[in-house]
Amino acid sequence: KNDKESAVSNAPFPNPYQIPGAALAVDTADRQPQQVPAGNGLAWISAAWAIFRQQPGLFIAMTVLLWIVNIALSLVPFVGQLASPLLSPVLMGGFMLAVSKVYRGERTEVADLFAGFKINFSQLLVVGAIFLGLGMVLFIVAAVAVFAAVALGFDLEGGLSPGLLFAAVMVVMLSMLLIMMLMFTMSYATVLVMLGNDQPADAYQLAF
Repeated sequence: KNDKESAVSNAPFPNPYQIPGAALAVDTADRQPQQVPAGNGLAWISAAWAIFRQQPGLFIAMTVLLWIVNIALSLVPFVGQLASPLLSPVLMGGFMLAVSKVYRGERTEVADLFAGFKINFSQLLVVGAIFLGLGMVLFIVAAVAVFAAVALGFDLEGGLSPGLLFAAVMVVMLSMLLIMMLMFTMSYATVLVMLGNDQPADAYQLAF
């Protein structure tokens, strides 16, 4: 890693638990989960919009490019489905780096989207691997639960029991909710690894 990359990766980043405008956090202890007023969420959204307004074309271009990469990966049978969750933190880390650079008033370009391939690449891959592994576990558990409900409740004469059908639907909905929560957790862990140089396990622990 060259000096420039080290300086970027070691740069401080905004504390997501503070109202925007406060000093940037540099101490790991400052990033411990805290209880804050619900109104802080509106302040975060306002701060995010202010950052977007500084470079709208850049962020739109990076978002479109990110979609193109994900679509291209989805077209590759099997390998693409595995590569997409593995590389998501890598690309997301580059996006978050660009946001951080715009926040600090530094020169930013579309190529920053791929900065994760040069900065903390292996750690970001581990973040993706953890996400993929946990996602597969949730999928398998949900599939087994639905199959068991259908198998136990199916009657050749009466069909599927309405109660068990409802239970199967609830299992699917709960699984989707847990996967969404896992995606949010992975996103925050990505920020901690890319901008805070946290280890993947520590980042997930903080994110949870």
